[in-house]
Amino acid sequence: MSQLILDGYNVIHKIPELRQHLDKSLGDARMALASFVLTWGRTHSHQGKITIVFDGRDTVCSNAGNNLCGVSCIFTKTKQEADDRIIAMVRNSPNSKDTIVISDDNYITNNCKAHGAQVKSTGFLLQSNTQQATQDDKTIDSKTEHEINEWLKKEYGI
Repeated sequence: MSQLILDGYNVIHKIPELRQHLDKSLGDARMALASFVLTWGRTHSHQGKITIVFDGRDTVCSNAGNNLCGVSCIFTKTKQEADDRIIAMVRNSPNSKDTIVISDDNYITNNCKAHGAQVKSTGFLLQSNTQQATQDDKTIDSKTEHEINEWLKKEYGI
């Protein structure tokens, strides 16, 4: 079962229909993201856990626990950034290869890839099921990738 981790504010700022909720309030934008990703999970048959990570602690959400629209949300402590929390979650995951991180932040993407997670841009959330299936058909597993790279190194004397 895979885990989906979203860089909350990064995703909100990258998707226009979510970004427009910032005009009303930050809380409204967070709620819109949670609702958006919950709907996305259902339409894309995502069976794993979905977690959104936000910078800072929100007093509005503290009474409701760490849940928005049924989606698990993590608000970092004031001295910890969401970027570092996401990377730590991937690093400490017993099966990071089953973790998908959604962010367009280079610091997050590079570090999460280094720890074995799959990293997708926010555009991944905007793709239809058909587009995703076609894209997934074009990926290769890490063993095959390694074999191809070794063959190319040998072929070109590297």
